[in-house]
Order: sequence, then structure tokens, then C-alpha cells
Amino acid sequence: MEHETTTFAANASLIERRSIDYIPDAERHGNLFSQFTLWLGANLQVTAATCSGR
Repeated sequence: MEHETTTFAANASLIERRSIDYIPDAERHGNLFSQFTLWLGANLQVTAATCSGR
């Protein structure tokens, strides 16, 4: 039981705190390529759903 409690406490800090609020530059991470892959993946799904019926 003790192990479950410590694991939960360690994972509790992973919850997003700011939601859609502004993120200060000091707390930002990632790079342009990671944003591109997210954007591309979302757009490819829409294309597959609309063009698959042909």
C-alpha cells in the first residue's frame, strides 16, 4: 500500500496546472518539429476521413 501512495504522489505533479492559460517562456519545452508533427497528424486524419469514400 505504501508503494501505491508514493507512486500516486509522484505522478500527481504531472497534472497540467495552467489549462489554456498563457505559459511563461521559462516553463515551455519542446521544439518546432514536435509542434509540426502534432499539426500534421491532426490534418492527415481529417483528410483520411473525407477522402476514404472515393
